[in-house]
Amino acid sequence: MKTRFICALAASLAMAQFAVPAYAETPEAPAQFRAAAPQSFTAEDLQRYGLSSEDAARGVALQEQGYTVVALTPEEAEAYQAGAFSQTEWILIGVGVLIILAIA
Repeated sequence: MKTRFICALAASLAMAQFAVPAYAETPEAPAQFRAAAPQSFTAEDLQRYGLSSEDAARGVALQEQGYTVVALTPEEAEAYQAGAFSQTEWILIGVGVLIILAIA
């Protein structure tokens, strides 16, 4: 038993000489994420993005209340909401779980 321990200790010390410490490599600087600087939209800006005058006025009112208005292309908006369940889907899932629990 003692011999196994001594051999294991000797092997670990021998292997420790070849181990490269993790801090020996210079860390690469993470790539900076570039995005457009945030800005607030005017009603005219929002209308240029295709909103009606009522929707543009609502967008400006929301900005004044502290909300962030984001302009997205239809593809970006679809990707932004991808995988999100609607409230109706969550209700149906909840009802299904309740039915399963009632049966069990």
